[in-house]
Amino acid sequence: KEVVPVVEMKLLKSETELLVGERETINYEITPNNATYQEVRWSSTNTSVATVDDSGVVVAKSIGVAYIICGSVDNPGKTDACAVKVFDQAEAPKGIEVEEISEDSITIKAIEGCEYKLGDSEWSNSNSFWELEAETEYEISVRVKANGYHRASSEITAKFTTAEETFEPTDIADLNVTLAQSKLYTGKAIKPSPVIKDGDVTLEKGIDYTVSYSDNKNVGTASVLIEGIGDYAGSVTEEFEIKPRGIANASFSSLTAKGYTGNEIEPVQTLKYNGQSLVGGKDYKVTYNNNINVGKASIVYEGIGNFTGKVTKTFQIKPNRTTISSVTAGNASFKVVWKKKATKMKTSNITGYQIQYSTSSAFDIDKKTVTVSGYEKTTRTIKNLESGETYYVRIRTYMKVDGVNYFSTWSAAKTVDVK
Repeated sequence: KEVVPVVEMKLLKSETELLVGERETINYEITPNNATYQEVRWSSTNTSVATVDDSGVVVAKSIGVAYIICGSVDNPGKTDACAVKVFDQAEAPKGIEVEEISEDSITIKAIEGCEYKLGDSEWSNSNSFWELEAETEYEISVRVKANGYHRASSEITAKFTTAEETFEPTDIADLNVTLAQSKLYTGKAIKPSPVIKDGDVTLEKGIDYTVSYSDNKNVGTASVLIEGIGDYAGSVTEEFEIKPRGIANASFSSLTAKGYTGNEIEPVQTLKYNGQSLVGGKDYKVTYNNNINVGKASIVYEGIGNFTGKVTKTFQIKPNRTTISSVTAGNASFKVVWKKKATKMKTSNITGYQIQYSTSSAFDIDKKTVTVSGYEKTTRTIKNLESGETYYVRIRTYMKVDGVNYFSTWSAAKTVDVK
C-alpha cells in the first residue's frame, strides 16, 4: 500500500482566552485528509500557565500566556501554535452602601478598583448619579474593574429609592427688580408698581410677592419693601425719589381789585392742589410788591417743601371814590356837583373824574360817559339832552399810573328830570 505523506498541519484557532481552571480542546486538521499517518504531538511553552494533553485538551493553570504547539509525527516540520491567555476573575464586591440620597441624586460609597452603572446604562467610574426623579426606585450595579490579566468581577446589584421632592423657594433678592426712580409730589401716597422678573417670567403681585411703602407722600426718599410669597421668599427694599411739584400746578382763588387805604394791602388767596389746601410757610411763602399806591400790585408765591418754582398774581389798587352832592335840571341839560377828593394819596392826587348818565337805572341803554380832567374840578353841566326825560347819573374818580387809568368804583346814582 502506498504511503500518503502529511503536507500541512493547521490548528483551527490561533489564540484563545481562558480563566484559571478552565479547559478547552483545540482542534486541528491535516492536509491531505487521507494522509497515512494522522498522529500529532502536543506541547506547551509554559506549563505553569497552561498544559495540554495528547488529545489537545488545554488546562489553564495560572495567569499569563502560553503557546500550545501541535506538530505532525509523520512530518515534524509541519507545526502550528495557538496563544493561550489565562486570566483570573476578580472577587465581587461584598455589598453596596449608600453615601447620600436626595430627591434627584444617589451617591454610593466608593469601592477601590470598582466601576458603577445605573440600570442599563454604561459602566463608569462615577459612584454618583444625577438628574433622577424624586421618590423613584433605581437599580445600581457595582463590579471590580478588569485590570491586566484580571477580568472584571461579577456584578452585584441593589435597589435604592430617591427622596421625597422638597421645595426651596427662590430668594426674591436675587431677581431683577425694576422701579421708577422718581415721581412728582401729588399730595397723596405714591405707590409705583415694581416689575419683578425671574428670567423671562414676570412675577404677579399677591401671588409671588407683597409690597408695602413708607415715606411715600412727601418730598424726599421713599421706600418700597418687596417680600416674596408662594414660590418666592426673602425680601428686598427699593427706593425712589419724590420730587417737588411746581407751585404753578396749584389752583388759586380769584383776586379782586382793592381800594386805596394808604397802607400795605395784602389780600389772601386760597391755594389748593389735588383737593388739598396748601399752607403758607409750609408749602409756600408770599411776597407782596407795589401794594400801597394806586396801580398794579403783585403777589409772588414761592414753593417750598413739597412745592417748587414761583407764580406771580396781580391785583389792582383803585383810587378812592367820590359822591354826587347834587344834580340840578336845566333846559335840556343838568348840572352835576360832586365832592372834591381833598385827601391826597401818598404819591399824587387823582387825575380826574368820569360822569356817566343813562335813561336806564341799570346803565345798560343810552349810556354816555363824560371825562372831567383835573383834581380840583367839582362841577359839570351836561347839555343837549332830551327834554322831559329822566336821567340816572353817577360818578367815579380815576388816576393815571404808568400810562394806565385806574378807576374807583361808581358812586350811588342820582336821578334828574330834564326840563
